[in-house]
Amino acid sequence: MIGKRIAKYRKLKGYSKVKLGLLSGVSHVQIGRYESGKVVSPNMNNLNKIALALDVPTDFLLEREQFIVSDETLENQFKILLSSLRKEEDRLAIHQIFDSFIASTK
Repeated sequence: MIGKRIAKYRKLKGYSKVKLGLLSGVSHVQIGRYESGKVVSPNMNNLNKIALALDVPTDFLLEREQFIVSDETLENQFKILLSSLRKEEDRLAIHQIFDSFIASTK
């Protein structure tokens, strides 16, 4: 369901419905309707605006194709994750996990 994917990525970004509404230009009330399933098929204009605000491809919200993250987006998300960690040992652990992941994909 599109609404569940919108909610998932909104929460991953740390956005409230109001913030997503402001960033996308789609009212927070309408976003709530999508997420609750009251509106099952958002119009493409609104879906494109929401996808842009969430920094995900529209096709991903529609589950048309596999989601591919750009290097820039991945780097930004990594910085956000690190900045949210308070302990240096947690930051080092995350670095090690990412380094291992990157090494395994080469």
